[in-house]
Amino acid sequence: MDEIAFVAMKFESDPWRDKKYLAISDVLSEAGFKALRADEIRTSGISMNEVTNYLRNANLVVVDISGQSLNVSYELGYCHGIGRDSENVILLCKEGVNIPFNYAHYRHNMYRDLRHLRTILRYRLEISTPLTDDQLGYAFSITDLSRTYGATVAEAVLDSLRAMSFTGRCEYYAGDTLPGLYVVGLAVKGASRRQKFDDRWWMKLRQLVARNLDEGESTCKLDEILSEYAEVRAFRQQLLPRGVAEFADGHPKQLLRPAEEDSWFSGAILDRLQPERETGQE
Repeated sequence: MDEIAFVAMKFESDPWRDKKYLAISDVLSEAGFKALRADEIRTSGISMNEVTNYLRNANLVVVDISGQSLNVSYELGYCHGIGRDSENVILLCKEGVNIPFNYAHYRHNMYRDLRHLRTILRYRLEISTPLTDDQLGYAFSITDLSRTYGATVAEAVLDSLRAMSFTGRCEYYAGDTLPGLYVVGLAVKGASRRQKFDDRWWMKLRQLVARNLDEGESTCKLDEILSEYAEVRAFRQQLLPRGVAEFADGHPKQLLRPAEEDSWFSGAILDRLQPERETGQE
């Protein structure tokens, strides 16, 4: 179930079509939050009581003060008044807007336009930006499919990324392109711009995936002749998106858009995250 992120902002147009709200809610969705605004609260109680309830109990509160709204100022003041943890409050403001002196000393995330807003919010939530269509990834072609080939291949890929100590964003696409042929499109982006994914890196990863499949109990095999480089554009056009995850030193640290991806890859990511979450709660 998604965590709730309450969004306090002044809408610039129809709330259902407000481009700024749509940009904010989309990035929140990537990070596993369900965005909620005051008019979306589906109860019949006293409106301000309902709003303050979410300001107290939502997993995250996002406040954009750009519209200089009295309602938004009240909601931000309420968060400060109850001593809400600043780590769970994100302050946004468009560049050029005068911030009232009452809370000008708080750290605001300043943005220039909608694209910059997405970037700033992703940075604050510690998630990376999606890969572009023209970036190169690698298509792994799998034959001799077993009954649970989807899970088998996902585990082989994750074990290979762990062996490579991969750090960054991984986008996973998959599909049965021909009878008896399963293709996984893998696209990666490093956490640092200095990190390069050249032919040597991909060939080592391919070797690890092939070895992990050979050493497993299934009959799945990597067809190295049919496996090849491809643009992310091709993955998005010909395969299904099966999950996006952030990695650190080969270990998944966050599954992005968890509510949208019901797949073997996402399931394997969640299985690997679960022990870490349980350990952290002890």
